[in-house]
Amino acid sequence: MHADATDDTQSRTEPQDMDIVEMPMEGIAAFWLSLKKIIGNKFTAKVLSEEAERTSEPFMRHLLEIGPAAFPDDMFLRLARAKRDSVARELERKFALMRVALLDIAVSENPRKTLARMTAWFPGVAVSEAKVTKLAMEMVRTAENGGAEAEYAVSVSHRLNADQIMVKLMFYCLWSRRESKEALLAFAELSGCRYFTEALGLVADGFDAPFIRGRMETQARGLLDMVRQKMDMAADMVLAMRNKLPYEEIYAVAKSYLPS
Repeated sequence: MHADATDDTQSRTEPQDMDIVEMPMEGIAAFWLSLKKIIGNKFTAKVLSEEAERTSEPFMRHLLEIGPAAFPDDMFLRLARAKRDSVARELERKFALMRVALLDIAVSENPRKTLARMTAWFPGVAVSEAKVTKLAMEMVRTAENGGAEAEYAVSVSHRLNADQIMVKLMFYCLWSRRESKEALLAFAELSGCRYFTEALGLVADGFDAPFIRGRMETQARGLLDMVRQKMDMAADMVLAMRNKLPYEEIYAVAKSYLPS
């Protein structure tokens, strides 16, 4: 990425559909550098409120909301880090749910046991196993009918809420038990999460559970580490923008996080 890589004539009237897991580090940096070019030193709530409304990614929107506030810099960073940890914990839970379901599918586990393991990831939250099973069975009937509604029903994405993911994963457990592991391949391309799709392919191809577990755990650690780095970089860039540093110095902040 070059210092002049952003286009300050770029239209910002469309919603910013960002995914902090899939978006490369360079893309996150380019977002803030582009914004800096457009607004200059006008880093105020009035200027950023519209940008926040059009930004669906939770952490980026959070920075747009708290960035212009009158917090001291150290408090701003504490709040940014708190949000980072919250986002990372929730993402870790979603990856864990996917791992539990796919590993149990790999060994043909009873779906009721799988559901019990998944609900354990919701401590202190009342998650009715009966309701999850009922919703998953409705998805089975939807999948039998096919069509666009079925495709939406079975798609798994880390951008969904964790309880929604659990219901969809329960569908995969039920479908695999009724049809076969290989039958899950028909749904692989419908999922919006590379972490899930790649592991699903390994399960359907008959790879053994210990291998799949090792790969999923390693990949999850790498993804979570990268996501935290992206969020730290974004927070430090916003801090520089709060202090009205020039574009080149904000770019230097980004370069500190980017590969040489």
